[in-house]
Amino acid sequence: MRLVCISDTHFYPLQFPVPDGDVLIHAGDFTMSGTPEQVKAAGNWLATLPHSRKIVVAGNHDLLFEQEPEQALELIGHGKNGVTYLQEQLVMLDWCSIYGAPWSCLYRTLPGFPPRTKSRPWAFGLPDFGSKPNWDKVPFNLDILITHGPPLRILDLPPNNYPLGDPQLRDCVQEKEPRVHVFGHIHHSHGTAKIGKTLFVNAALCDEGYSHSQAPVVLDLRPEKVMELRS
Repeated sequence: MRLVCISDTHFYPLQFPVPDGDVLIHAGDFTMSGTPEQVKAAGNWLATLPHSRKIVVAGNHDLLFEQEPEQALELIGHGKNGVTYLQEQLVMLDWCSIYGAPWSCLYRTLPGFPPRTKSRPWAFGLPDFGSKPNWDKVPFNLDILITHGPPLRILDLPPNNYPLGDPQLRDCVQEKEPRVHVFGHIHHSHGTAKIGKTLFVNAALCDEGYSHSQAPVVLDLRPEKVMELRS
């Protein structure tokens, strides 16, 4: 099963083609501000992609999924053209188990990272040490975990090198050991890291200047192993 992992596309058209594969994974931030028009543009773009299955979660920019979820599902094309939106849900693709959740750690008081306010109402934000109930829902024996935000100190560094990941998500993945964990959110830390039994993938396509300068991560996933093809 060939996986094409992307995140943080934010606007369209992309500045390079997305590789073909069996399953597209989008780890959130389809939009810049989560308006209906932007979600529809993302849905229209997903519909053009050739992948037979497209598994997506929302990100902190995708406000419509938190504010008007039924409208957001319709506009992103959930249930059509191979698109499946996951929000604390599990889906099986043949032998492959995939769980998706939109959360990211947004309430930390960190240098250079704006907090959630009325004028900037980030979606699906979790407090620094209050996210455990959300991650307790993640199943054991997963092939793929998709979240928007990263775990603490795993591909979570912005330019100032102050880690922005979720400490309780890290506890979760250390305990439950999914084979692959795909996320985005922190554009600066695009890439992969193998820690223990889990391959971590920060699949953000936009860089810090919101230019599509970072490539999708392509994996071959088999019941017995994971092989990274290119990133």
